[in-house]
Amino acid sequence: ILIISICSTAASVAYVYFTEYTKEVSYAGLVLLNEIFFFFHTMLAGSLTLYFMNVNGSALGRPRRFYAAYAIPFLLGELMIMLNPATKLVFYIDEALVYHRGPVMPLLYALALLYILTGFFYFFRYKRAISHAESIVICSVVALAAVGTVLQALRSELLVELFLESIAILTLMIILEDHSRALDQATQVSNRSAFNETNKRLMETEQRYSIVLLRIQNFNFFSRLFNSRSMDRLMADVAAWLQHFAGWEDIFRFWQEGFAILVYDPEGRRAESLARTFSTRFDSVWSTDEVSAKLETVTGVVRVPEDVNSLPQLQDLLISGFQDTQPGTLLSRADVAGAKRALAVEDALRKAIRDERIEVWYQPIWSAESESIVAAEALVRLSDEALEDLHPDEFIPLAEKSGMIHDLGRFVFRETCRVISQHRLPERGIRYVDVNVSLYQFLRDDLFASFEQTRGVYGVAAEQINLEITEGLALEEIDLVDRTIEQMRRAGYSFSLDDYGTGFSNLSRLLEGEYMNIKIDKSILWGGERNPEKAKLLDDLIRIIRSMRNNVVQEGVETKEQLERVVRSGANLIQGYYFSRPLREEAFVDYLDKMNGR
Repeated sequence: ILIISICSTAASVAYVYFTEYTKEVSYAGLVLLNEIFFFFHTMLAGSLTLYFMNVNGSALGRPRRFYAAYAIPFLLGELMIMLNPATKLVFYIDEALVYHRGPVMPLLYALALLYILTGFFYFFRYKRAISHAESIVICSVVALAAVGTVLQALRSELLVELFLESIAILTLMIILEDHSRALDQATQVSNRSAFNETNKRLMETEQRYSIVLLRIQNFNFFSRLFNSRSMDRLMADVAAWLQHFAGWEDIFRFWQEGFAILVYDPEGRRAESLARTFSTRFDSVWSTDEVSAKLETVTGVVRVPEDVNSLPQLQDLLISGFQDTQPGTLLSRADVAGAKRALAVEDALRKAIRDERIEVWYQPIWSAESESIVAAEALVRLSDEALEDLHPDEFIPLAEKSGMIHDLGRFVFRETCRVISQHRLPERGIRYVDVNVSLYQFLRDDLFASFEQTRGVYGVAAEQINLEITEGLALEEIDLVDRTIEQMRRAGYSFSLDDYGTGFSNLSRLLEGEYMNIKIDKSILWGGERNPEKAKLLDDLIRIIRSMRNNVVQEGVETKEQLERVVRSGANLIQGYYFSRPLREEAFVDYLDKMNGR
């Protein structure tokens, strides 16, 4: 746009100078100056419109046929100008060297108007893609250019068109083209703010493109090893190397420890190829004048809108989605889909906790001694319209990782106390209800007080609550955890060790843990049906635990043969589909009345 403005203005000034201030003028010279003026000036409307469409993102990443169609009016105008010396349809100069407009001059203005209207169409259609301040600037610039064009078309003696266009371009330079705040100072590529703004525009204008992410997992290690100047130099070298594969304006330092590269590639093939190239390069050492470092990266491709279709989704995926990924990983499509689903599940869980849309179901536990239902396990259930039913094995680890396990655990405990009290479960033969408690919950020093307050509200005795601790975690060694567990035992709560036979299984945990119940994981029972050695292991395990005067709760019992086998080995409490699946509150109460004859 600057080149167009300078060339057209220079030709116009030269024309005025030669016609008004010197007699050294020729017919051919005047025709040439006008040809230069119109050749460049005809480009202006189309160029400005395309510029504005790039500002709001509506022209980025378009297929070639879009640009071909866009160029047709421009090429038509340029063709008329180039043929004008022979046709004299645009302008002509008479024998007295006086300039005259040709019969198709209105067509050139019509073509300029067509581009201006196209710009307004895309501007208003995708107005949300840019800020209010940018909208004002664009409207002002278009208005100035349009006024100048109209006035010049109506009154050829008013030389205002170039003047108003120059003011408009100056406005663009001062306001829209100041990118200093959008640069990362160390690498001189665009920063996270610019990345967010660019992606907002692309998404609002419904573009399809890819983002190649390149995150250095051991960046913090080298930051402690080297000084900040050396790390800045190293990251600047990485950014410069990336420029061989992408334009400088498409490289963003999204993280302190890495980059995101925009690739206008609807099918994602080029982006996948770049990701492989980047991953291969980082298998080698990076060296500068000051340092050498083996940078371990996670590299992958995120597609828009296939993987994400909003800026918050994109930010969550890039910031949190790959934190636990092993260094040196080249992410597959399945990895990206898994990270995306994990974030969706985490978001669904957060909303469900906020809106209390979580359900607590109860699975009965049968006693071989009394041949009745004597206990139950409270099991959390979560449904989401988009994700449908979610299994606890999927959302519980995410709750622990995000810290939501505390709110989730309090909700389950409160619901369990309410059901015990409201349905008078002790009168229906239930001695206690198992409540799963993540050891991460014990890291909060208010857990005991919170449980005690809830119990008091519903009038539930501590002995009616049995807390299950997952056997796969080993946090008991932390003093706060150990103190809280001991405090709860003194208050009357009992404890069970859940999923025994997996994770950190050892007899010392049984001896030191003071557990009322030991729950043997169902995988051992099911594996024993196919492997005689595992079957013998289960029998021995049950006998050992019972000899230590612990109750054995055998999980996963589904058939009569399984029931008879584990009872014969000494298991005295049975949980599984043979007796009942987990049940909703009302169905559970009805089941108790039926089984226990109440």
